[in-house]
Amino acid sequence: MADTWNGRIQVLRPNGVTEVFGRNLFGPRDLLWAPDGSLLVSDTGNHKLLRFVPPEWNDVIVARLPGPPVGLAWAGGLIAVAVPADGALLLVDGSSGNVVRRIELRCWNTRDQQEGYLALLPSGNIVASSPQFGELWIVDPTEEEPQRLLQDGLPGVTSIALTPAGDLIASLTWEHRLVRVPLDE
Repeated sequence: MADTWNGRIQVLRPNGVTEVFGRNLFGPRDLLWAPDGSLLVSDTGNHKLLRFVPPEWNDVIVARLPGPPVGLAWAGGLIAVAVPADGALLLVDGSSGNVVRRIELRCWNTRDQQEGYLALLPSGNIVASSPQFGELWIVDPTEEEPQRLLQDGLPGVTSIALTPAGDLIASLTWEHRLVRVPLDE
C-alpha cells in the first residue's frame, strides 16, 4: 500500500509480515504490479515513476515526468500514468522510460493538482477520475475513439477499481463512501 503521508510503501504479506521500503518518497500515490513481480510507484512530490524490485526492494527510476504522477494502470503493455497537473495521461514504455503517447484529458484541462486515478476496463479503455468536477471519463488509449463522460455527480471521487466481477467501484472521499458505477461499454 502507498503510505502517502509517511512517504513509504508497505507490503502486507499473507502471513501477517509487513515489509516497509521506499522511505524517501515524497507523496507516493498509486502502485501497480508489473508482470516481472516488480512494483511500480507514482512518486508524486518527486515527479517520478519508480520501480521497486524485490526481495531487496531497490528502486530504479523508470521516468521523470512533467508533473506529479498520481494514478497508474496498464494499457496494452505500456504504463498509463495520470498527471492531472499537466493535463495529461501519459503512456510510458516501462523499459526505456520514454513517453510513447501523451493524451490531453478534457477532465484535467484546468491543470489543477488533483487526485486523478485510473482503472483499466476489459475493453482496453481506461477510466480516469476527476475529483474536482466529480466525474469519471472513459479514455481510449489509442485515441481512435473520443473521450466520453461515464458518470458525473460524484463529489470528491478519487480511487477507482474494477472488481473481479467486472464492477467499477469509486471512492467518494468527501462523503466517506464507496459507490458502484454502471459501465455502458
